[in-house]
Amino acid sequence: MGPSKEELEKYFKSNRKYFDELARNYKISDPDYYNKFIAPFYGYQNQGTSHINAPKRRIVLTAGLALLVGIGAFMMIFFIKQKEEVAPVITSEKIEKLTEELSAGIDTMKGKSSEMEKKSDTLDRIKKNYNFNHGKFLFKLRKMDEAEEFLKKVPKNHPDYEQVEYMLKEIKKERKSKK
Repeated sequence: MGPSKEELEKYFKSNRKYFDELARNYKISDPDYYNKFIAPFYGYQNQGTSHINAPKRRIVLTAGLALLVGIGAFMMIFFIKQKEEVAPVITSEKIEKLTEELSAGIDTMKGKSSEMEKKSDTLDRIKKNYNFNHGKFLFKLRKMDEAEEFLKKVPKNHPDYEQVEYMLKEIKKERKSKK
């Protein structure tokens, strides 16, 4: 039989090297004594049975990893969907194409003036809204010079002209703050 519990506690606190040496010796020569008196100082009872908990650890680690992968996939899908929700931009090529179709339609369809007027109104609406929408889009992307170029083309009778004025003022403020 080895040192008492009180003596072991004293060695553990005052002379850790000696305690570790005792532990090594008793682990080999008297495993029962080691498991009963020394192992609790190291925080475990049976060092030989630690492999029993390995499957539980694997399950917990696998579940944690799966949870992290799931959260990552959810976040990735969420951010991709946000990018897709940006309104489609009407380009100047689309406006030119509609203008060409409209002028070709006027030449060939003189008898259908009401239908042509509808197309003309649609084209006018698209032109008015294109400069506003594209300017606003560029403003949100913080591309101030490009945004200003489109916002200045918005007519003053546009229903959202107050927003245009606000954005133009903000662009001027930002320019002043950069100087």
